[in-house]
Amino acid sequence: MISPDAPIQNASEDTLGRVSFAAMLTKAIAGVTGEDSFVLPAIIFIWTTWGREENARLYVGRIARSDREIVDLVNRFIYQTHSAGGGERVVRVRNKLSMKGLSSVLDLDDLRRRLQGIDPGTLDAEGRDVLKIALKQLTAMKEKGMTPEQFDASRFFED
Repeated sequence: MISPDAPIQNASEDTLGRVSFAAMLTKAIAGVTGEDSFVLPAIIFIWTTWGREENARLYVGRIARSDREIVDLVNRFIYQTHSAGGGERVVRVRNKLSMKGLSSVLDLDDLRRRLQGIDPGTLDAEGRDVLKIALKQLTAMKEKGMTPEQFDASRFFED
């Protein structure tokens, strides 16, 4: 007898297969073009939602071994928010780190310690900016005792 959950299980397995393929394709494209893919956070989200979180963690561990690779990975989880006050004519753009996304595949305390051990002089200007943003926000989240979800929900976090 066929289980009533069989179609769901098959769809889940199919989705995971496609996500795994997309992750490999993303890495291959990055290798050919020299650019990291902006879709990596979405792939990781789907992977951790529909699949096994430990597989996503293993994948991230493989693609982020060197200091430059971990900074590049963190950079994929930085997004911009925009705000303007009542009488202001200027829109403020703030960089914000997606803590929930990162926490699904990395231990944030370990990440903070690893980033603290990176010599900024070994990075290019963009890498130094990413390192500065990430360390500031990871440290602030820890000092305030916030969860990744609380941090991501805070609208006016100053960077």
